[in-house]
Amino acid sequence: MYDCTVSSDRSSIQRPKLLPNTMLENTMLKLYGGKFSRASIVQWYLEELALPYEFVRLDMASKEHLQADYTAINPFGKVPAIVDGEFILWESGAILLYLA
Repeated sequence: MYDCTVSSDRSSIQRPKLLPNTMLENTMLKLYGGKFSRASIVQWYLEELALPYEFVRLDMASKEHLQADYTAINPFGKVPAIVDGEFILWESGAILLYLA
């Protein structure tokens, strides 16, 4: 059986730890994506935030996203992905939450 009581004491709430944000360390964020991929959503958001970034366009037709250089960033070979210093993240929704 579960205890469903609600406490008004918020001091015991576990807060998630923030991800390391190296964007503050003068490193250039890299966004990897294809010509017609969801990387355009992330690119649009980066422009809205006025954050400096480098867009690395992968040639999806020649399967550049499945080469060892890129699968070291995303083992599934999917785009978009970002590299922010030593921090790597993929999936457009997760990237947008990270940037927010």
